[in-house]
Amino acid sequence: MRNKHIFLFIVAFLSTYCFCFSQDLIKAPSALTNWIDTQFIKSLDSLHIPGATITLVHGDSIIHCKGYGLADIEKKIPVSDSTLFGVASISKTFVGVSIMKLYEQGKLSLDKDINNYLTSIKVDYDYGRPITISNLLTHTAGIDESNLANRVKTEKEFVPLAQFLRDRLPPQIRLSGEVLSYSNYGYALLGLIIEDISGLTFDEYVRQNILRPLEMNRSSFKRQSIYQKDYAKSYTLKDDVLFAYSKGFPLQYPAVSLDASSSAMSNYISMLLKNGKYEGKIILDSVTVSKMFTSAFKHYEKAQNGWMYGFYEDYWKGLRIVQHDGDIDGFASTLVLIPEKELGMFIAINASSLTDKTNRHFIQKFVKNILNKIFPKHSNSAIDNKKPQIGSVVKPLKSFSGAYRHSRYANSSVEKLGLFIGIVPEIDIGLINDSILVLGNNERLIPISNLTFFAEKQAKYVAFKENEDGDISYFFSDNQSFHKLKWFETIDFHLWMIVTIVLVFIIFIFGCLIRQFFIIKRQMHILGKINFTITFLSLLFLTTLGLVLLRTDPNDFVYGVPFILKVSLLIPPVIIALVIWSFYLLIRTVLKKKMDFWNLNYLVNLMAILFIIWLGFWNLIGLNY
Repeated sequence: MRNKHIFLFIVAFLSTYCFCFSQDLIKAPSALTNWIDTQFIKSLDSLHIPGATITLVHGDSIIHCKGYGLADIEKKIPVSDSTLFGVASISKTFVGVSIMKLYEQGKLSLDKDINNYLTSIKVDYDYGRPITISNLLTHTAGIDESNLANRVKTEKEFVPLAQFLRDRLPPQIRLSGEVLSYSNYGYALLGLIIEDISGLTFDEYVRQNILRPLEMNRSSFKRQSIYQKDYAKSYTLKDDVLFAYSKGFPLQYPAVSLDASSSAMSNYISMLLKNGKYEGKIILDSVTVSKMFTSAFKHYEKAQNGWMYGFYEDYWKGLRIVQHDGDIDGFASTLVLIPEKELGMFIAINASSLTDKTNRHFIQKFVKNILNKIFPKHSNSAIDNKKPQIGSVVKPLKSFSGAYRHSRYANSSVEKLGLFIGIVPEIDIGLINDSILVLGNNERLIPISNLTFFAEKQAKYVAFKENEDGDISYFFSDNQSFHKLKWFETIDFHLWMIVTIVLVFIIFIFGCLIRQFFIIKRQMHILGKINFTITFLSLLFLTTLGLVLLRTDPNDFVYGVPFILKVSLLIPPVIIALVIWSFYLLIRTVLKKKMDFWNLNYLVNLMAILFIIWLGFWNLIGLNY
């Protein structure tokens, strides 16, 4: 008993020591602020970042709030703590706060059909189960991904949220509440629900109920001309040269469009850390904030991280982090809250790229480094990542092997073609020497129980999911979901398929030309003429498609599909009509025994049918844009 008391005393002493150490650093922050200055000044120069801003908040006290570098390179305007940065998807946390405010007022239920609250549009459910507000908040509504035509270049082209969603909302492609797949459209729908319930536009509702009470008067979801000089420009790095992004206007604006300064975000962070209160004003009830910060969705029981209402959770050395990141048009940002320590920070930079993650990695590394600086003695006791004992799972290990693709990509539009350039991660899981391995990084998965495994290198639990037929359909790693591909869904299969089709078409065209002009010199049979036209139009379409994709900046597709691509999409219906005609003539010719078995028209007709199947798989039949 005495030993137990000694042990508890030691634990209490060490905990107090660690807490006091971090508290002293926060209360006398000169060393910390000097360290932050050094980190940002050094990194901005080495990573070609024009400007950055940061605020560090403890409770309702601002420890450090400062800007670095330039907000506008051409005009040499420096960044200050009042410079307005695009916070991108951190905007979703404001959507979450707005929804939870309506929830605590009794104006909506988180678990009811969203069509109960939508009056301007109605959402179709293709899988029987309705979508709830909780589904939208946790990205589990099952709505397809789309980045086509979701913004305009001028403010005059901007359309109301209801009109945009009525015209552009992607279909539901999976059952709601099953799989987390990050969705800007889901949060745009939440914005519309706020409009339909409150009678205000979304931006006005947020202004009246969140921004003004928090004294974030210059922050807004729509640009205010009066503060035009305070907006930071954003840049992308190409060949060591920074190019400014042209400002666009996202039509799904509740999800991505807030502009805010670090000083304004300090007030927002303080409100969240103080359980919904700011300067005596109650933005949210403490019970509501607690509910907002509770994990609402996890893919599997042992998942470390889950998704909350507007935020996701992460852990650093056992400390629970409430967080959201943002990336849009050259801006990269992060919002990090540690409610247990009443600590929060906001960071934004104005040079980034979705393809080159260097600057995003800088932000992630900085967050870890500053936490180590503030809590140098903090242990990792809260989460046990030790390698567990090997158990057994309910299915043969072979059933888990296969190719898996990240679930967030466009399934129902021509945007699906982006899979060919690797915009979505894919992994291969294989069975080698009675062990399940993620082959790309040689990650061994140790069976634990049911459909749960332990990933050795990452020291974390992962899991698989069955479909209604009992087949493995998903691989989950915390908030990341990968769906298992059938053999005919892999990129390799479709590359081989289209290469084979093109080769046969080219051989047929050259064969027809050689036969017509150099060998027999006679009138081509009508079947041959039709097949020649089919192969020519098919190659013309593929050539046009390839040139459009190669010559168009991927970022331009957010403004819509290029005109030449729209015109070229009129070709596939013509090809289908010709293939039907050709197939009819082929059957007649065969029945009349007028064509020998080795005639190339047989193969061309087969390839033409496969080509139509290929076009359908990639949403190239019809105007799917």
